Amino acid sequence: MKQLMSLLVGLCFLYGPGLSASDLPDHLKNLSVAGPTERDPVTVAAMVWPKEASPGDEITVALKVRIKPGWRIYRYVPASEPYITANWKLELSDNLEKLGEWEKPAPEAYPENPEIYIYQGEQVFTHKIKVLKAGSGDQTVKATISYQTCNRDICLRPQEKSKTMKVVISGS
Repeated sequence: MKQLMSLLVGLCFLYGPGLSASDLPDHLKNLSVAGPTERDPVTVAAMVWPKEASPGDEITVALKVRIKPGWRIYRYVPASEPYITANWKLELSDNLEKLGEWEKPAPEAYPENPEIYIYQGEQVFTHKIKVLKAGSGDQTVKATISYQTCNRDICLRPQEKSKTMKVVISGS
């Protein structure tokens, strides 16, 4: 039964929404992320694209995460395991609206326990938003990822990292 559940979870991740690195537009591929360290093995950068928009326009919010080699964050963990899965949150000004859910790349099965799915290396998570009405000035977008990161020897305390960005809304 465990193997069947693991297979079903894996298929959901593999065939669910998400972007591979080759699918990313250049402006997301080129988003710079600081290098992770032993004390901070997960670093995050974020952007909105385009940075200026009009009513009805769609905007992409991107969180780019770089995970130090040998470390991982968790996408799916069975209830029988003690690890904490990553979560994504998006907070928007009143003139912006979420479209759908976060798009996440396909995770990989953790080699030491194929029922656990993880992210390693560099990953990009995106979310679409829409401008609701005409206005002028800056609108705020806050993207957050909360996660637990582990290596073979230790798990660090859960962390939360947020990035706040501005979108300029033009009148129409």
